[in-house]
Amino acid sequence: MNEDKKEILRRLNRNEVKEKKHGFINFILALVLIFTLGLGVYYVVKNIDNLDLVINGSLITLIIFLFIILIFIKKELGKKVLGLFIGILFIGLIGYNLLEKTQTNVTLTPNFVGENIQKGLSWASSNKIEVSQVYEYSDNIEEFSIISQSATPNEPIDSIDKINFIVSNGPNYEKEVIIPNMLGWNIDEAVEVIKENYLNNVIINYVKNEEKKDIIIGQNKSGQIKRNTKIILTVSLSNEKLPDVSMIDLVNMSNFDATLWLKRNGLNYKINYEFSNTIKKDYVISQDVDVNTILSPSKDLVTITISKGKEIMIPDFKSMTVKEATDFIIQNKLKVTFKEEYSNMEVGKIIKANYSKGDLVEEGTNIVITTSLGKLKMKEFKKYQDFKAWADSLNLNYDLEDVYSDKVEPGYIISTDPKVGEYIDTNKKILVKYSKGGKITIPNFYNQSKTYIKNKCSEIGLVCSFNYSSYNDTIKKDYAVSQQFKSGTTVPKNTSMYITLSSGSAKTYSNIVIQEGWLAIGNTSKTISNLKSKLTSLCPGVTFNIVKKSHNTLTSGLIHPSSPIQGGKAYTFTQGKTYSIYIVG
Repeated sequence: MNEDKKEILRRLNRNEVKEKKHGFINFILALVLIFTLGLGVYYVVKNIDNLDLVINGSLITLIIFLFIILIFIKKELGKKVLGLFIGILFIGLIGYNLLEKTQTNVTLTPNFVGENIQKGLSWASSNKIEVSQVYEYSDNIEEFSIISQSATPNEPIDSIDKINFIVSNGPNYEKEVIIPNMLGWNIDEAVEVIKENYLNNVIINYVKNEEKKDIIIGQNKSGQIKRNTKIILTVSLSNEKLPDVSMIDLVNMSNFDATLWLKRNGLNYKINYEFSNTIKKDYVISQDVDVNTILSPSKDLVTITISKGKEIMIPDFKSMTVKEATDFIIQNKLKVTFKEEYSNMEVGKIIKANYSKGDLVEEGTNIVITTSLGKLKMKEFKKYQDFKAWADSLNLNYDLEDVYSDKVEPGYIISTDPKVGEYIDTNKKILVKYSKGGKITIPNFYNQSKTYIKNKCSEIGLVCSFNYSSYNDTIKKDYAVSQQFKSGTTVPKNTSMYITLSSGSAKTYSNIVIQEGWLAIGNTSKTISNLKSKLTSLCPGVTFNIVKKSHNTLTSGLIHPSSPIQGGKAYTFTQGKTYSIYIVG
């Protein structure tokens, strides 16, 4: 009995030790579980932008988490099910990474920044990716080289439908820069300023002068100017005799640098221009004097040949695709401007260019390519002005015809050819007929009264206005003498027309005498003013032309002896006539 009790106590002690050990292990596993979850969440959040790392991190965390849970499960069935699920996840993790590895051979987008646009276009064409180009000025990136691209380098091309390139157009010579006053500078210092600021219109003239050689003694422009502003620098050649000079190799030097070397050494030179397929435009192709030849300033002549760039023969752009035309333009260092117009041709086809097949051009020439927007349907317009604005904006050819219509308001469209909704043939003119309103036949208003004319104009829709003629002995006052449009003429409704009315028979004023008191002796202007006032009051409707006329002896303000009208005599004046009076002045 005592032995049995001892055995029971020993077993209880062993179970207590096991429970203590299991409790410690469970505590450690719980810590591992919490740490794994925290580390997994941190890893996923940190790499949220990288789908590959997020998937791998999530799967590994889940597998570790479930594996720890598996340890705590005591039921055999639960262990088997969870263990199978963990195995499936593990196989999935391996399969995903194998699949990802096989996709590392996917073509990735290169980095074209700094490369010639031709390289980017060729790549896009071979991978069937749509491409667009925008040209921007750049002081740092060579002309026709790519400044930036829309597609990120190393991006799989499967995710790219279109790539946009920003291409360098070279320095902007319209840009304003600040140029210092360089008087007293050595020419080499000035050349640094010229090149740093991309000045492209600088003329350097050397002249004999008491100043030291190569010192700038004249400058026509300074301060804030455009890069292409003409700057003339006058540089001293000194008054001393220039030494003979050994000819250097000018080939491949720029025109600016080559001619500067010749000028500063006092050498006479001549420039020829030729096309060249190998030498850059505006650079020296050849010289007629061998290198190391000794030359005497002001005596010997050096002839240099400057490149005009490649001689480029324009192809038939209309038979080319836009890509082919663009490739040709870029390969030949031409510039391009694209325009679009509606036409009978397919969308994207080249309609025309500003140069024809066989034309010869130099590098840098701007080629204007016009592509088709496809066929255009005739739109519906109410007023012809609206149609005209639309057609002009699209460079469409059209004829406008105004016709009489009692049914359609003036200015509104009656019909179009083609009709609304039909396709426009860009090789033909669009015909638009619009209303100029109902028509009116002009009546004969001659010798009709003003009242009759006003009523008649109102009745037929004519806008009449009136003016008065000179006096008329045959037609009564306020009766029509003439009209703007002949009777029988057809005009639109609401047309404006003026009618000339008679002022009636002319009155005659007799025994009119210029009084001595109307004359201001010694004051010509006062006399003229007095006469105008008095005569106008006495003879309304009569015109008096009163002017100054010089005289050697008579006092100013008196009536001139040669005047047709004299003072102290009685005269008869008739309305509608003009009488002259000369005043000494």
